[in-house]
Amino acid sequence: GEKVQDMLLSLQRTATSAKENAHETLISVMSQRSQYRDAVVLKLENALLSIETHLDHEMTAEEIAAIAKGESGTAALFDPIAKKAAAEIEKQLDSAESNV
Repeated sequence: GEKVQDMLLSLQRTATSAKENAHETLISVMSQRSQYRDAVVLKLENALLSIETHLDHEMTAEEIAAIAKGESGTAALFDPIAKKAAAEIEKQLDSAESNV
């Protein structure tokens, strides 16, 4: 009986150790995933800030974050471009109208 009890105790220690190692590994993987996600979002925000300088449209931090996170869909990327194009078309039409 004592040998069986020692074996069970040994198995329990091994299982506890394996469980703790698995838990630590999971935390490590989740932390790395979060770091990668944060790095990607930061790069997207930087790219959007760079694009903003070419659009003549100042985007708020909230708009940039929403686009970077995909909350606004792809339409949010093209909306400032469409607005700039519409303004340019309006300007050209006004110019053509004044010349006629």
